[in-house]
Amino acid sequence: MKKNENNSYFYARFPIPPLITFHWEVYEKCSQDFLICLKYLQDVVVETHLQRTSSTDYIMRQMNWTVEKHGGYIRMVNDECVRLKTLDWTKPEPFRGPLDRFRWRVTASYFMCWYTMQNITLLSRFSESCDDIGECQNGDKFNDFRAINNVPYQCALYSFCPDQCCPLRQATHPTECQDVNPCRHSMVENKCKFIRNYNTWLPSIIYNEWNVSCTCNTGYEWESRYSMCIDINECIKNIDLCDNKSETCINLPGRYKCICRWGFQWSTEQQICVPDMLVKSAEIRYGLRYERDTVTNKSTPVKNMTNFIWNFFINLWNRLRHKVDKNTF
Repeated sequence: MKKNENNSYFYARFPIPPLITFHWEVYEKCSQDFLICLKYLQDVVVETHLQRTSSTDYIMRQMNWTVEKHGGYIRMVNDECVRLKTLDWTKPEPFRGPLDRFRWRVTASYFMCWYTMQNITLLSRFSESCDDIGECQNGDKFNDFRAINNVPYQCALYSFCPDQCCPLRQATHPTECQDVNPCRHSMVENKCKFIRNYNTWLPSIIYNEWNVSCTCNTGYEWESRYSMCIDINECIKNIDLCDNKSETCINLPGRYKCICRWGFQWSTEQQICVPDMLVKSAEIRYGLRYERDTVTNKSTPVKNMTNFIWNFFINLWNRLRHKVDKNTF
């Protein structure tokens, strides 16, 4: 994988599949306490070649340079930034190699994102612009609409966590997220909401199992496992929707319907299910009776329906045979 592709992939989402093992030193420090973790990460970062203070954007901001007036200085700074970045890729000090560096970065991101989800106060706001990620931008300022420091924890989410509602490394406008939005298959498109309090379990963060909320039409609910809106079975969730004595609840796509039970028919005058006198007379004629169980409060036939149908056809056959025999003579 090329280094540019690796960067874009890493910032858009955590690696899939996840790391087999954590970086042991990051895990040892960051599993203890947030401040211990932060101090350790800072001590390691200062030993790398490219520092954020050496990035083109940072120096331009500190010196109040503009492309129109200070183009020459910006090119010089950017060339040095590119040189330092190349050193980080070819000589991955202070790490033992590219794999060790990658495992360190991913493990650190796991824990920093996890701490963000836990609402650590120190991560609520940063003291400087959060869209300065220490990159060599060739003097061009890139404004990401998600890099907002006045919204609590937004900078931390932007810096340490993949954006589940817009899994792009850079985006200037929300419209760029439409084709990658996990809610694009929902019935109300592009209504994606990410809530930190629903993503506080570290294993889920590692395995990219995120809880997002998508807006669905009435009668449907969002299912994260399938990334789509699924039908709500109202008959199971609310057993009191229909009259248990005379009606049966039928689940339909996005809705439900109450239909009359066996032995009842719909009355347009009363707007309820009333006893079907034809069925009642058949019950009397063929000995089919219903009893109510005092424990389950359910009606059960004294004779099952199979016997009722069987007796019906036997009587029908006897009548037909009698008619045939009568016509023969």
